[in-house]
Amino acid sequence: MLPDVYHRGYRIVWDTRQPSGTAFWTGKAAVVMPPDASGVKRIQRVGGSGYFLSESEVLDHLLSEARRWIDDEIAGYD
Repeated sequence: MLPDVYHRGYRIVWDTRQPSGTAFWTGKAAVVMPPDASGVKRIQRVGGSGYFLSESEVLDHLLSEARRWIDDEIAGYD
């Protein structure tokens, strides 16, 4: 099961990894939007680019990008 957090009613899931034989960390995240009127959930991939020196750095980056995307989505920005 993937770890997750909630921001403004949207669920953020992520995966972080340290590729074997490297000193760097990578990761990816997705935002799971609340279900629409028909019960369908949409998923938006966010972040995931770059290499980081620690798991906490990549996680901070992913959560920041996801929260920014959610805030922009709620505000109606494209």
